[in-house]
Amino acid sequence: MLNTRFLKLLTTKLGDGRFLLTAQDGHGHFRAPSMWKNLVFSSHAESFFGTVLETETVAGVEGVVVSGWQLVSLFAKESFNRFIEWDWNEESEICLASSLALYEGILEKDWLPDFSVWEHGEFRWKLPERVKDEFDPSFWEQEIADVKTAQSEDEPDGPNQPDTAFDYLSDLYNSALDAYLTRNSAMKELFGPKLDLLKKQNISGGELARYFDEESWLEWVGIKESDTPFTIGLRLDEPIDGEGAWTLDVFLRGKKNVDEIYDIDGAAKIPAKWRPFLEGVDREQARWVRLIPWLGEDQGDIVDMAEADLAGTAAKDRLKTHLTEEEAWMFLTEASETFVALDIEILLPSWWQAMKNANLKVKASLKGSSSHRPSFVGLQAMLDFNWRFSMNGVDLSEDEFGKLVEEKRRLVYIRGRWVKLDPQFIRQIQDLMKRAEKEGLHVRDLLEQELAEPTGAEDELENPKAFAKIQIELNRQWKQMVKQLSEVHEIPLVDVPSGLNGELRPYQHLGMSWLWFLRQYGFGACLADDMGLGKTVQLISYLLKVKEVVGDELAVAPNAQNGRNVAVVPDTPKSRTEGGDALVPNTRNDRNVAVVPDTPPAKTRRKKEAEADPAKVPTKAALIICPTSVLGNWQKELERFAPEMQVYLHYGSNRLKEEAFSEKVQAADVVLTSYGLSHLDAAEFESMIWSSIAIDEAQNIKNAQTKQSKAVRRLRGLHHIALSGTPMENRLSELWSIFDFTNHGYLGSLGQFQKKFVIPIEKEEKKEKVQQLQALIRPFLLRRTKKDEEVALNLPDKLEQKEYCPLTAEQASLYEQLIHDTFAEIEKLSGFERKGLILQMLSRLKQLCNHPALYLKEKSAGRELLDRSNKMEKLVELIGSVLDQGESCLIFTQYIEMGEMIRATLKKKFGVEVPFLNGSVPKTQRDTMIERFQNGEFPVFLLSLKAGGTGLNLTAANHVIHYDRWWNPAVENQATDRAYRIGQSRFVHVHKLICTGTLEEKIDAMLEKKQHLNDQIITSENWITELSTDQLKDLVYLG
Repeated sequence: MLNTRFLKLLTTKLGDGRFLLTAQDGHGHFRAPSMWKNLVFSSHAESFFGTVLETETVAGVEGVVVSGWQLVSLFAKESFNRFIEWDWNEESEICLASSLALYEGILEKDWLPDFSVWEHGEFRWKLPERVKDEFDPSFWEQEIADVKTAQSEDEPDGPNQPDTAFDYLSDLYNSALDAYLTRNSAMKELFGPKLDLLKKQNISGGELARYFDEESWLEWVGIKESDTPFTIGLRLDEPIDGEGAWTLDVFLRGKKNVDEIYDIDGAAKIPAKWRPFLEGVDREQARWVRLIPWLGEDQGDIVDMAEADLAGTAAKDRLKTHLTEEEAWMFLTEASETFVALDIEILLPSWWQAMKNANLKVKASLKGSSSHRPSFVGLQAMLDFNWRFSMNGVDLSEDEFGKLVEEKRRLVYIRGRWVKLDPQFIRQIQDLMKRAEKEGLHVRDLLEQELAEPTGAEDELENPKAFAKIQIELNRQWKQMVKQLSEVHEIPLVDVPSGLNGELRPYQHLGMSWLWFLRQYGFGACLADDMGLGKTVQLISYLLKVKEVVGDELAVAPNAQNGRNVAVVPDTPKSRTEGGDALVPNTRNDRNVAVVPDTPPAKTRRKKEAEADPAKVPTKAALIICPTSVLGNWQKELERFAPEMQVYLHYGSNRLKEEAFSEKVQAADVVLTSYGLSHLDAAEFESMIWSSIAIDEAQNIKNAQTKQSKAVRRLRGLHHIALSGTPMENRLSELWSIFDFTNHGYLGSLGQFQKKFVIPIEKEEKKEKVQQLQALIRPFLLRRTKKDEEVALNLPDKLEQKEYCPLTAEQASLYEQLIHDTFAEIEKLSGFERKGLILQMLSRLKQLCNHPALYLKEKSAGRELLDRSNKMEKLVELIGSVLDQGESCLIFTQYIEMGEMIRATLKKKFGVEVPFLNGSVPKTQRDTMIERFQNGEFPVFLLSLKAGGTGLNLTAANHVIHYDRWWNPAVENQATDRAYRIGQSRFVHVHKLICTGTLEEKIDAMLEKKQHLNDQIITSENWITELSTDQLKDLVYLG
């Protein structure tokens, strides 16, 4: 407690509706609030006697913070401790002199608005007259010398201007009344929503000041109740059949019985008990006119009207009873909204509510065709259309719309309905139409609109094209085509080519028909069936179909705009009919099979395009690009399923160049080559216009910026097809690369795709964007899995089992030392250097988990190999079990040196030959290895993951062992599918060897979660380098 009989109480305005109280002793020293707080607030009920008040330090001085209402009530009651000699600063003295009047004004509801600041978006209360009467007029203009808005230590300094007495007390009253109303929620709810609605209207402060007097304001906010037995409203009626003036009538509605309504013109019918109040109707009309002057009968002198007495009943203060079309438009769109905000009941035509928020819709109606299908080729093809307009259920032609715009109509009665034509929106529509006609309507625009629902307003910002904002109206042919694109089972099955040496399963027949269907329209395709479901035979069947229908006709120059994906369907003598397109019944399922003949426009286009690009050599041949490791597999599959097709393998040091290459290609039906050569021999491949271009294991072009990916995407063909069981392994950008090859431009540029899909999906996890992307790619990406009912393969079960192996003491010691040394360096690095060191550490840790000799690059042999690694011991145990049961096994490893150690160990232990297929094995030797294993000549086949993980058919094995782990689950799954695929008749057991407590076990858990994104988009090794240092430590440390 303060030991003094003198205190000076200082008041400081904080500038946010709060005030700071501080106190000085007789020596001018500031004292802590704990020493004087009770002396000030011991009788102050509004602050619960000071118990709810908080302290704050401002300019190095600690004080007590109070609201405006707490300050006013404190000084109004002056209930300070009477044993203290009190002194005050200038602000405190002003508060003492004015607070009683301010306090009484608040309690007696002296709450009038100050509309002079309304235009600035601010609402303030007028200082009550009773407060003004407390002081001489000269007082209000004087500056309060020591009043400056204080700022807390957390706030930046800013310029301060001294307050005048009027400014200070006006701020004090507003903050006090606001705080009082906040405490009294029932009071706040009386008019809070009304003020919010009023702020949304474009009403000036001057108009509100003319409309409200004290009485009408208090009644409007609900502080004072009116004794008038009715409310006053306005009704607007449209002219009959759209001819003549609109009528505006004043009506009265009973407060007790809301169904009791009378027009003011029918005074004779108005109840007698209401008539004493009719004078108020005239006053209300006068206030309406002052608010909206153009509604008055006499608009000649608006200034006089504004100055007129509110009780005046002259003609100039009366409302018009008839409105022109333009005035009716202004009433509907502006005046009625203002009246509603002021709680004035407005009755409008029943159709207006539904129409006021609806705007004229502009449509691009596609022109019809005599053909049973749309006539176009490729995503960039231009479409013909007519403009159509609709509003309130009324359709307008382009001519009708143009005429109405010329007449500058706002409200038009047409075909029995009213139509609104908003001038501002009409101008936007006209600008949009001009842009659209300049850009043209492309097939891509149509598909984007039909296939993917917009996810919000940001979609329009992402897509600046005009047709993103215009509804495209489909004709019958287009509706059918879009339906077929959206539902693969709607696609007509085509006959299986007679040259196919084998049977297609039903789902494979559908896949071939799907490829053929997309070719007709110039759309590329991504066949993304699960590994082992026969993507190869589906493509071969399709190529046979093309050969059967097209024959030896050469390809022609593709679409001139982007050089890609122009489907040309030539005359078909076998299926040509007098009536045009032939429909051949399908004997398997009674579905019609479409055989599409050529059309004259296609012939004309082919001729023009061939002439436009004479440097390119057209060919009937299809180009297949695949990894080197599966070239032999493709050769055998083509020989097996299409023995009549001429296949040229472009591979080896003696491969053909220039003219010799061109001559060989012209004689071939299929050209086979590898991804590496597609880049090295780009000049040869780019010199041709291929009938089809197919890329197997299409994830090889996933990195859009690599030379290999760019080389493949530069190639030109009439139809582009990607085959991949995993079109997206890690990132969505990989999916973009494949689609840029199959349907160039469909998903936009890489930058556009990242902004529209990659960031929202991968970083913001927006589900609606996932759905939108799914809808866009679904027509051009066909994926079936082994679990799909329609596939019905009856494949044997597959068991995936994790085999956990502890580290040896030697491994654990080396593991911890490597981590310690690496993290000491990581802290010093950033960017690419950091990523490089992380990848190096991860690779060395994997080597160490495999075997210390691999990590230390030692030449280790014999029993020592087993003793130093529990993984190696587990492998020997598994192989022993496999051999004992007379079964076969595949072993996958990433490291050549590890493979050699495994090979040596198994040969020494079991005396068996263990061939090792890796990247250094020549093609002919690879093919021999595969054939021997499939024939059962050796039971254990060792493969490097990259060389043998894709494209091979190794169904002789019913065990798969992953000796080390890949950071990408899709790669491991592909390797497993070498055995678990069509042709497998036995149970497949997959073993994954994992060192416990190490990064292998922890990454395995992460891989389980990582598969989720893949499943989302198609039904993702660099991701580890993006982890923070702490996350990385959690991943690699033992435990």
